[in-house]
Amino acid sequence: PNKYCAATSASKLRSIIFKRTSLGAVVSTSKLGVFEEAANYPVISHLQTDETRNRHLTIREAISIDKIQASSPNSYQLEISKFELLPNSIIPINVDQSQISFAIRLLTAHPTLGRCLSISEGLRIPRAYEKEEHAEYLILKQYQFDRWTEIRKGSYISEKNLKKVVGTSSERFIKINKPKIVIAEDGLQINATIDTDKCVPQGGVYFGVVTKDHLRLDYVLGILNSKLLSCLYEILFGGMHMGGGYLRYRTNFLEALPFPEDGGIQEKVISELANRILLTKKKDSSADISVFERELDRQVYALYGLTTDDIMIVEKGR
Repeated sequence: PNKYCAATSASKLRSIIFKRTSLGAVVSTSKLGVFEEAANYPVISHLQTDETRNRHLTIREAISIDKIQASSPNSYQLEISKFELLPNSIIPINVDQSQISFAIRLLTAHPTLGRCLSISEGLRIPRAYEKEEHAEYLILKQYQFDRWTEIRKGSYISEKNLKKVVGTSSERFIKINKPKIVIAEDGLQINATIDTDKCVPQGGVYFGVVTKDHLRLDYVLGILNSKLLSCLYEILFGGMHMGGGYLRYRTNFLEALPFPEDGGIQEKVISELANRILLTKKKDSSADISVFERELDRQVYALYGLTTDDIMIVEKGR
């Protein structure tokens, strides 16, 4: 299964592979429906231990089950030492040479999002603690928000029962009671919005608070909801896709994305645009915000110093 290419639990396996392999190839068949009755996304790994000065791996996507030797354009070659530049030494699959070079350049040019935004997983709340009648805390599930929207009402949990689920001195309890960014676990892109009402995210929702006093929450949200970060996430972690091309957005992957702590002249503009989109969606959740989002993306491209070729990679998307 392709899970070993990016899963945190497989980091030691990847370390062994990089240490002992001189040449090799990882062939992705994860989009070919190899098994008719199983949701499995396999890769084929050819690894050689012969001595060589030019130690590298070729990562390629097979065209079809009948033509495993033929590669799609989603192929690249990388020196084995260069995988250390990727988050947790992952092996991105189903991407091309320009995409992997683009991602590595941004990763080495900027600090990680995790230095500025501390992200936690939603709580596992027993069904017996959920109440329809109003209580101290609103439970937040993945279907109760979309990108930029307000939180829709749902079930509640009392403070007494919440304290049974999570200790009051724990990091997650402290974060729940702060203004925070909430992120849907599953999606075709990063779907995030802001919660200022002390909602309690449930499993399927990740939530983060800023850890730098000078950073505005709407600035971080603007970058998270940009095309650029969804593109980088897909390049790096898209190999672990689910059915329908959906990805899972989780703490260790999100926190590994490149994020400029100092936004320079773009920081105020991005914050203002994000806030304007939030207000527009608050007035009308179905409002067309495409003009604002295009300008937001343009500002994010400038912030990261993207070239015309870089922007083409991002805009091409899936």
